[in-house]
Amino acid sequence: MLSISGNFDMNLLYVSNARMPTEKAHGWQIVKMCESFADAGAKVDLFVPDRRKNNPIKQDAFEHYGIKENFKIQYAWCWDLVGQSRLGFYIQVGTFTLSALVKTIFKKTDALYTRDEVFAWSMSWFKKNVFYEMHDYPRAHFWLYKGLFKRIRKIISTNQIKKDRLIKEFGVDEKKIVVQRNGVDLSAFESNKVEKVHGIFNVPSEKKIISYIGKYKTFGQSKGVENLIDVFSKLQKENNDVFLLMTIIDRYSEFEEVKNIFQKYTVPDSSYRIQTHASRDIVQGFMQLSDVLIMNYPNTEHYAQFMSPLKMFEYMASGTPIVSTDLPSIREVLNENNAVLVAPDNSEALKQGITRVLNDNDFAQRISKQAMEDVRKYDWKNRAQSLLRIMQST
Repeated sequence: MLSISGNFDMNLLYVSNARMPTEKAHGWQIVKMCESFADAGAKVDLFVPDRRKNNPIKQDAFEHYGIKENFKIQYAWCWDLVGQSRLGFYIQVGTFTLSALVKTIFKKTDALYTRDEVFAWSMSWFKKNVFYEMHDYPRAHFWLYKGLFKRIRKIISTNQIKKDRLIKEFGVDEKKIVVQRNGVDLSAFESNKVEKVHGIFNVPSEKKIISYIGKYKTFGQSKGVENLIDVFSKLQKENNDVFLLMTIIDRYSEFEEVKNIFQKYTVPDSSYRIQTHASRDIVQGFMQLSDVLIMNYPNTEHYAQFMSPLKMFEYMASGTPIVSTDLPSIREVLNENNAVLVAPDNSEALKQGITRVLNDNDFAQRISKQAMEDVRKYDWKNRAQSLLRIMQST
């Protein structure tokens, strides 16, 4: 129930089959939601697989992410064969699901929240208060999803496109689907972190910084990195006062491949930097010191229809102008007033978009200021409180 003080007095179990902590963005989203649920007054227990033995990150989640220790993390046993084979992946999913069921099925809780369809499907046979946050979209096993959508209490979709498709393709009642896009920690951008970054890393202050934050690929799909490097090589030849900063490229599986792309397009080593590991503070500092931030997603079904990228909201909060490919999923948040939107898979359009921001300071300031205003409604705290109201009222 909602107390007089405004706190949500409820027990919430959050179950996620995610290595914790992880360097991937979904880990940050999970812990920030748990922290924000707890800040709003909920008693939160997060259940994750016990993969600590094989986890390259040895810090605990609270230390790694720099978050409040206001919720509990509990580890459920699994047979950790992830990365060994496709069969190993399915074994890990199955053993974690069974283990998490055993740990949670008899616990008294007001709501059971998860972003894992296998666990949601399994638990929905036993409990009616299951809330499923959907970050992708069904591509197979439609029978599993039809049963899942019928039994669970609510579906939380991270964009409107998925909601519309669920209604059309699965016949889900629109009242059962809630759209809640991803969010951002606005307080993290209240201070200027530029000097801190300049003091640690060799980033040329005399050049215009073009930045890309993120992985080279997601689920094996390109994120437009090679196209960006190609465009940068042309910009750099036309104007030597530009510098490309790429942050959070995976040091083990991506660094050499990305470096080879720079060599392929004959970009001098002095004109770019690949930062393979950085704390969130450093990444946010890189965003703030940049002159333009890039999201160059290709026009694939996943990117165009299903995503709600965390970095989009952080880009907006940073105060740095954004150049992004114009995709339906992006259009739900960005527009011509708060970003430069360019045709996807079009090198010349991307080049023109970057050039416009770098050459027109008044325009760049105008769109970045509007982005900072527009992103205020996507704070994690607002998202958590909105979801708690929904869980409380259904």
